[in-house]
Amino acid sequence: MITTEKYLLERGLRKVAIIFTRLGADKNSITMMQGAMREHGKLILALDDEAVCKMLHMKEEGEDPTDFLFNLTDDFLLSLSR
Repeated sequence: MITTEKYLLERGLRKVAIIFTRLGADKNSITMMQGAMREHGKLILALDDEAVCKMLHMKEEGEDPTDFLFNLTDDFLLSLSR
């Protein structure tokens, strides 16, 4: 996660990263993602297999998978401590 954050540059118009993991982010990764957002305004989301499958099923059913990403991002931002 720390290496990924280094590649997110405002001048390069890259302030968002989506990381695909098999099992999801562990506690330390989540803490690092929250710190990157709070301190540097860099959004890093981790999607596990279940999330990807959910988005694929949404697409098959005619729903918009970006709604899932929006909700995931919203939940992440609301979970940030001050």
